[in-house]
Amino acid sequence: MQPQLYIGGAGTGKTTACFAEIERILQDHPDHQIIVLVPDPATYMMERKLAEYRQEKGFTTVRVVGMTRLAYQVYQSLGKVKEEGLSEIGKKLVLRVLLKQSAGELDLFKQAAKQPHFGDVIQGLLTECKAFGVTPEDLSGAVKYVDSMVLGRKLQELSLLLERYDTALEELGVKDSMETLIDLLPQSPLMKHCHVFVDGFHWFTPLQYRLIQRLFSLSESCHMTISLPSLEEEVHSRKGSMYFRVWETYRDMMTWYPEAVVHDMNTVYRGTPVLQQLNTQFFKTPMKANTTEDSLTMVSAYNREREADAVCRKILAYRQEEEHRWKDCTIILRDMESYGDVLEKACMNYGIPFFSDQRKMMTSHPLAEFLQGIFHVHRTFFDHDAVFHLLKTDFAPFTREEVDRLENYCLEYGIQGAAWLRDVWTYGGEDDEERRAVMQALHMRVLEYLRPIYDFCKLSHTGQEWSEFLFQIMQDWRIPEQLKHWYDEAEDRGDVQESASHVQLYKHAIQLLEECASVTGTEELNAEEMGLIIEEGLSEVTYSLVPPSLDHVTITTIDRSYMTDAKEVYVLGLNEGVFPRKMGDEGILRDQERTALAKVGVQLAAGALGQMFNENFLFYLACTRASQGLHLSYVTSDEEGSKMEPSLVVRRLQQYGYVKTIEEAPLSMPEGREQDYLWRPSQSLGLFSSRMSALMKGDSISSTWWSLYNWSIEMGYRGEVFFATRGMFDSNAVPRIEQSIVRGLLLRSDALTGSVTRLERYHRCPYSFYAQYALRLAPRKVKSFGAPEIGTFLHDTLRYLGEYLLEQGRQWRDLTEEEQESLCREAADAVMGTEERDAYEAQLYTRLTSTLSATVARLVDWSKKSEFSTTEIEQSFGMGTSNWRPVRIPLGKNYGESIVLRGQIDRVDEYRGPLGHYAAVIDYKSGGTTVRADEIYYGLKLQLMTYLLALEKNTQDRIGTAAALYTYVRNPQVKLSEVVNHRRAEEEKATIQELKNSGYFVDGDVLQSLDVTRAYQSNSPYVPIVLKKDGTPDSRTSKSLKTMEQFGLMKEYTKQIISNSGTQMMDGEFPISPYQKDKRRPCEYCEFQALCRFDGTRNRYRYIKTMTEEEALEKMEALQTGGATYEMD
Repeated sequence: MQPQLYIGGAGTGKTTACFAEIERILQDHPDHQIIVLVPDPATYMMERKLAEYRQEKGFTTVRVVGMTRLAYQVYQSLGKVKEEGLSEIGKKLVLRVLLKQSAGELDLFKQAAKQPHFGDVIQGLLTECKAFGVTPEDLSGAVKYVDSMVLGRKLQELSLLLERYDTALEELGVKDSMETLIDLLPQSPLMKHCHVFVDGFHWFTPLQYRLIQRLFSLSESCHMTISLPSLEEEVHSRKGSMYFRVWETYRDMMTWYPEAVVHDMNTVYRGTPVLQQLNTQFFKTPMKANTTEDSLTMVSAYNREREADAVCRKILAYRQEEEHRWKDCTIILRDMESYGDVLEKACMNYGIPFFSDQRKMMTSHPLAEFLQGIFHVHRTFFDHDAVFHLLKTDFAPFTREEVDRLENYCLEYGIQGAAWLRDVWTYGGEDDEERRAVMQALHMRVLEYLRPIYDFCKLSHTGQEWSEFLFQIMQDWRIPEQLKHWYDEAEDRGDVQESASHVQLYKHAIQLLEECASVTGTEELNAEEMGLIIEEGLSEVTYSLVPPSLDHVTITTIDRSYMTDAKEVYVLGLNEGVFPRKMGDEGILRDQERTALAKVGVQLAAGALGQMFNENFLFYLACTRASQGLHLSYVTSDEEGSKMEPSLVVRRLQQYGYVKTIEEAPLSMPEGREQDYLWRPSQSLGLFSSRMSALMKGDSISSTWWSLYNWSIEMGYRGEVFFATRGMFDSNAVPRIEQSIVRGLLLRSDALTGSVTRLERYHRCPYSFYAQYALRLAPRKVKSFGAPEIGTFLHDTLRYLGEYLLEQGRQWRDLTEEEQESLCREAADAVMGTEERDAYEAQLYTRLTSTLSATVARLVDWSKKSEFSTTEIEQSFGMGTSNWRPVRIPLGKNYGESIVLRGQIDRVDEYRGPLGHYAAVIDYKSGGTTVRADEIYYGLKLQLMTYLLALEKNTQDRIGTAAALYTYVRNPQVKLSEVVNHRRAEEEKATIQELKNSGYFVDGDVLQSLDVTRAYQSNSPYVPIVLKKDGTPDSRTSKSLKTMEQFGLMKEYTKQIISNSGTQMMDGEFPISPYQKDKRRPCEYCEFQALCRFDGTRNRYRYIKTMTEEEALEKMEALQTGGATYEMD
């Protein structure tokens, strides 16, 4: 037996020579059998090529198979049913159990073994050992010969795992399919008068070599192709050579078969002259320049989307010729992860039929999410997201509406964790009794399904018990029936991929449970370990897809398509580190460790460095697939806009003249090249819609677009035209609301009623006011303890303490330090409740009571230094049973109605003494709110002035204004450069700017009564007016001082702006008009952005300028006297 070796580079006719020999055998020996062994992904393509080569356009005695299919046919020829054994998932289960059992004996791998996908890594290495014939004895025997202690420990642990892995598989009756195939080949009738052809392989593992040798030994004749451009040993035998591994294959074959007949095929037949020269001259050492007149096309795209778009347009241009077919075009990638989805989207946009061999994971399928969700619920102890992720798989017998209502209820009251296991829910007030009863019933129905899961998962079980339990859960939740229902719906829609996914994943899930039951034996697994097994098992499941037609563009990767040839080939992603791919993780065994093992006789596959050299060979294969045109491309930036460099090969192709010009594919369509982008009606009208923004701005657009518009109307694409041009007519402008609607939405008892906060919102953006208070839109309630909730808590506790003091006839100054501490805890318990708290709630309680204590200490200190006394706490006006009347202000334009403001003043302090009767309005703030006169002028901060109006309206005596201010409820950290005692720390804290009161103070003698210590302090935290040496206020802080007349002016102006606002509301004016002051915009925190769709191209901010206190007061006075126009109109 003399093997026939066909040696030559790509496109030299090696496969054609094999076809010719096959044809000769078929003619001379029609009863003989022929096996054509090719890589598994290439079987379909090779069958088609062979059928097209033959005059009869078909064959019966030729078997085109991969190694997997060959094993199946050998079993079949012997009348045996091939034992399924274990799938790759089952083998991972075996390894996962072994890692658990061996945990006590592992050192280096002990922690890594707990990671979710470590099983994949270790299994790959053990599979590699078996493929290279490396035994546990080989690994353990090499320990004493290697110098590295770490490598020695790795080898010991790998030897242990490999030995136990082999033993476990043997006990399960699982044999290596390749070993079994080698043993059975002599018995198979397929080998009688058989001729063997091996094509498309570039290198083999030792185990694969044994199969090849067995095939050759049993065959009548044997043939092999080797993609080696020449037999120059000194060129190819160097380890860094691009063809080194292929040379090793040739060398091994000649060693085993020294009498082999070598057909040295040097002439390249495939491709145009420039492609042939690229094949023979560029990929050799030294490289040679392009001497032909032609060159390759190269595209430089802005990003991958533009790159995919450019490729699609090139394919469509090629397809214009009638004799050209989609199947003539193949897109080759280095990996699918970066380009798969982008290319599929582009092809669908351009209407190009395609088939992508991208492996699409099934982990997002509802069944996969359900099985993983079971363990997630247990692992997180009924975490909110985990529970509702499970319920929203739609397998539970609840409608989606029921699940949504239950979710909203749980979010509103913070129901999660142990609350799910309570038999009775008591959340909600008395006015929510009906809803609570409905939710309680729904809770019990859900718990009926979740409790058995939780109870079972609390204990460890054998794999058999876990599998039976999960299978029973699937039956109880009626999962097979639901999948059948979804399958029927998908079939009715013609969605083959979706219908197939339901069947395929259910089969995989059942197989996973069966293998888990058989593999784990009596080994007990807890819920975390079983969940890890399920997660790893499901992560391996991918969609099995069939090409939709015979005529389609193929999207593939080079490592799956190196036997493909096509007329037009498009190679994408020629960027540094993408193609050729950069050297990745070296894995468990580093390259130098693999080298050390090879020196002691343990030969494994090439490491990361060898793979990097292999990248050049893969690029060679990609560039030699085309017979007519080769189109290359790269990008200049990634998805985030970061710069990406072209691969070194791009510069070399330019340097040697194979690429003479580079086409640009910019982010946006260049002017004057519109016709290059118009290919399909829908796709072209999609581009037309993007030009509408220019038209809306008043800019002119190319006549090409108007021609497209007219053509589309004439050809019956009116619907698409309307869809494309809707942007021209789309507007988010809010029309004037009819007065009758405004009355129905906003009026109560013939008056506009509400709080001053509402009016401030109207001035921030009228539309946001309309959405919240007229339409009553609101995000769903979610129980949380963020800044708003913290502020509410502190307000409530201060109210509790203040009311307690007033009831006792005491002031803040009367509290002792001991009373402060106990009262703060009492107030916190009264507001937050005394129920058992979890760790988070306990920490939050501690932090809040600390803030409360610090605040109370400051209030006590201020009270001791002040001659003012607190007279009102949380005094409401116009609300409930309060005897304080609301602030009623008539509207303009003779409407006859009024705007009625209601609210609640946190605190009122009064002074009665020689200086007269004065009051200070105080508002507690947990944030950093301040007030400026220009903010009052623009209507953004009206709260303090409105409180003064309410005070003025509801006091019998003539009372003077002493202050309107904010005092802060905070406990900030103080950063110091040295260690200080408690007293010094308190002194430093008192100087913190963010704790100082802010607002307005009357410029008069009564100011001293607010803080009697100001006489000998330059800067009081309670009256933060800095005094100069002569006793006059410093100019930096004097802006907070206002005369009685100025207070009066601001109050009168507040009444005017409130009246004007109410008038505008009655006029139906609610435009999308947010303000912008300096860099502040209310849109940044607005929950209605998605509703208003504010767009800078069609909407404008209401720009308001910052003014000094004097400028703002002057403008207020001018409006009062009628000498100016109201700027908010």
